[in-house]
Amino acid sequence: MTQTANVVHCVYPHCDGALSLHSSAGYCSTCRRPVRLCTSCSAWNRAQAAFCQTCGSALPKELTPAPGLAERPAEALLSLLGSPPVRTRVEEAIQTMPGLNGGYLWAMGEHGSLFRINPHERDGRPAEVCTRLWAGAAAHAFVIRELERTSGATLTEPFAVVATRERISAWGLISQAARSFSALEQGEEILADARDHYQLIEAAGAVAWCLSQREGSTWLVVANLSRNEAKRHAIGLDAGPVCGPAIMGDRIVTWSSREVLTLAGEVVERQSVPPGVELWTAPSDNSGLRLPLGRPPCIAVAGSMYLPCDHYGAPALLRAQALSSGWSFSAIPIPNAGGTLSQDRDGSPLLASGARLYRCVGGSFREVAADDQMSSRYAAFHFEESSIYFCEGDYGVRSHSWLQARAGTTEQRVNWSLAPNQVLKECGGFWMVAGGLTTQLLVEDRRMVTEFVSWHA
Repeated sequence: MTQTANVVHCVYPHCDGALSLHSSAGYCSTCRRPVRLCTSCSAWNRAQAAFCQTCGSALPKELTPAPGLAERPAEALLSLLGSPPVRTRVEEAIQTMPGLNGGYLWAMGEHGSLFRINPHERDGRPAEVCTRLWAGAAAHAFVIRELERTSGATLTEPFAVVATRERISAWGLISQAARSFSALEQGEEILADARDHYQLIEAAGAVAWCLSQREGSTWLVVANLSRNEAKRHAIGLDAGPVCGPAIMGDRIVTWSSREVLTLAGEVVERQSVPPGVELWTAPSDNSGLRLPLGRPPCIAVAGSMYLPCDHYGAPALLRAQALSSGWSFSAIPIPNAGGTLSQDRDGSPLLASGARLYRCVGGSFREVAADDQMSSRYAAFHFEESSIYFCEGDYGVRSHSWLQARAGTTEQRVNWSLAPNQVLKECGGFWMVAGGLTTQLLVEDRRMVTEFVSWHA
C-alpha cells in the first residue's frame, strides 16, 4: 500500500481501496487481500513479497497482527469469536493439513487442485484454485516448504510440495514455477498416503524426501527436484509398514512399529524402541486416541520428537530426545486412555480427553482447561492463557456442535450452525492468520466438501 497523509492505498492492481493507518489488520478493506508492513521504512507491500518495493529491505515472515492481539492475546481471542464468522467453501474433500504462507492458507484437494484460501475474504466467496496437479481422486502427502528457486541459487521461495504414487510435484507460490520428479525405477511406487497411513513428504533446498516400495522392499528416496534424479537408501524387506519421513534437525527420521530409522549423512541408523512400545504406522482402530484431520503424527518441538504408540496395550506418546549417539526414549501415558491429539501454537502436544484439555510439558500431560461437554472427537487449540475446543450434544434427533473459548475465568460460546442436510465429519485444527482465527471442517451433505471458517477483527 502507498501512503498519503494518514491513509494507505492498496498495493494490488485494479484496487483503489484505502485503509486508515491506525486500524490496519494486515489486509485491504476493499479487495480483502493481505498486506505486509516493512519494518525498515513502514511501507506496505503485497503479502507474498520477499523484499520491500520501497527500500529493498527483507520483509518479515509474519503479517502484522490485528491491534490488541499481541498486547492482550487472551481477551483479543475472545473478542474475535464474538464477531460473525466468514465461511469459504471448497468443492473438494481436503484431507491433508493445509499450509500457512503469506497471509493465505494453501490446501490440496483430493482431486489435485491447489486452493488458496484468504481468511479475510468476504463471506461466501469460493476458494481460489491456483493450479491443478492431477485429475481424479488420489492418495497424497502435502507440505509448504521454502525451496531454492533454481539449482544452486541462494534465493528461496515457498513451494507447495505434493507426492502421489507416480511423482513428486513442487509449485512455486510466488513464481508459479513447476518442478516434477518422476524418475521412478521399474515397478517402483511412491508411498504417499497421509490420510490412511503415516507416509509423508518433506523437502528443503532442492531436495525432497519420501518413501517408496519396489519388489517388496521399502526405500527412502532422496529426490533432487532440479535435476530429476534420486538416491535411494534401503529401509527393509517385508519388515511391515514404514512411516515418515520427518525432519528432525539435520536428520531425516522414519519409523516402523518397533524401530526408529534415521538417515544421517549417507547411512541409515536403526534403533529399537523400548520393550512394550509399538509405534503407530496407521490410525488406530483399537484405541480411543486419534489425530485431527490431516495432522501428521510426528510432533517435533525443542529437540524432541513425539510419536503415538501403544505402551503395553494402552495408548501413549513415545518421546524421543535427540542425542549425539542416537535417541533417548520415554513413554508418556495418555490421560483417560483416549482423546484427540493435536498441537498448540508453540508446537507442544495437546490432548482433548475426558472433558479435559491437557498440554504436554516435558515428560507429562498437565491440565489447562475443563468442560463436561468438551468433545474429544475434534481438535483443540491453546494460545497463551486461552483455550478453544469443540463441544457437542444431542438435542432431540439432531446433534449440535459449538466452540467453547476460555480466557482465565471468562468464557465465550460460539454456536455452530450447519445446514439441515449437513453432518460435521472432522475438524482439522486452528490457525492464527494475520490477527484472525481460522478452522478447517470436513462436511458431508450429498458428498464430502470442505469449509474454512474464519473470525477476525
